[in-house]
Amino acid sequence: MLSRHRNERQAVPELLSVLSSGNIVIYDRGYLSQELLALHASLKLEAVFRISKQSFKEFQTFWHSGEKQSLISLKRKN
Repeated sequence: MLSRHRNERQAVPELLSVLSSGNIVIYDRGYLSQELLALHASLKLEAVFRISKQSFKEFQTFWHSGEKQSLISLKRKN
């Protein structure tokens, strides 16, 4: 699918609209946001994000914990 604006982040909602519930989308760094997480939840699409250490404070806590895996919950900002 081509987009006229050529902005990858701007194209995400359009691309997600053609997927089905239960599909998994894999993202590189720079895509994770509260808005994108909410969009995935509303469309019932799963997502995996590659993230930087500085992305959310909850991830920073995990990164410094020494654990190998963890379930991290993010609270929505109002």
